[in-house]
Amino acid sequence: MTRPALIVTLRERLRADTRAAHDAVDRAFGRFDLTSRDGLTSFLRAQRAGLAALHGAGATCAGLREGIGAIDADLASLGAEPPAAAAPAPTEDHPIAQDYLWLGSRLGTRMLARRWADATDPDVRRASAYLGMAADPAPWRAFTARAEEMSARGPEADLIVTAAIAWFALFEQSALTGGLHVPAE
Repeated sequence: MTRPALIVTLRERLRADTRAAHDAVDRAFGRFDLTSRDGLTSFLRAQRAGLAALHGAGATCAGLREGIGAIDADLASLGAEPPAAAAPAPTEDHPIAQDYLWLGSRLGTRMLARRWADATDPDVRRASAYLGMAADPAPWRAFTARAEEMSARGPEADLIVTAAIAWFALFEQSALTGGLHVPAE
């Protein structure tokens, strides 16, 4: 039996410890039919709700505001409104966890854009701002280089991983509810 490699860097730990949460988000967002008006609208609303929570938490991720603006343009093109309220950010948070979610989501969105590209509905094809948004690989490369230099162990690494898992859970819930969030009373 082969013994797993020792996890030394924060990047390795993020990949290993968030795998289940990441897979759950992929499944939740993968259920949307991006070639249909309703499916694309629900997908965009769900993404918007999660991204609004990131933004509301003070995230300064490269391209985040542009991504939210692109979603808003697409929703307007489809005659839909953005979600009324963002989900509350996780109580434990860290800027590195925020970057991990946003920058990683850009990679995932590029893959989803391939499904959207099969759409034949002209209204769906016109809603191209977000899925057609160019993903600059430089911020992801800079993030991974930084995470490769950070230790996988210690209080900060623990907080980053906990926060990343919480962000994944928030995005999963957003996908499962189609971006609808009812604020707590």
